Amino acid sequence: MLSYISTLLIPDLNPIELVWGLMKTKVEKRKPSTIEELKEAITSAWDELPIKDIQEFINHLVNYLPLLVEYEGKYPKKTA
Repeated sequence: MLSYISTLLIPDLNPIELVWGLMKTKVEKRKPSTIEELKEAITSAWDELPIKDIQEFINHLVNYLPLLVEYEGKYPKKTA
């Protein structure tokens, strides 16, 4: 049985959400304890993002786009 959820609720369809997830992991590893350390951690995480990873996030969409067309803009979600 399939039900439908809004594509807005699917981070996989928005590459920037995948980038934020990667950045969050990098920032958390630095364990900033002040606002300045947090700013530095965020800036470093952004500057260190490999273009290859960003390109892979964008290419990941190729797997989802045919489903969006097939299901007329709704993303199928399997239910029990």
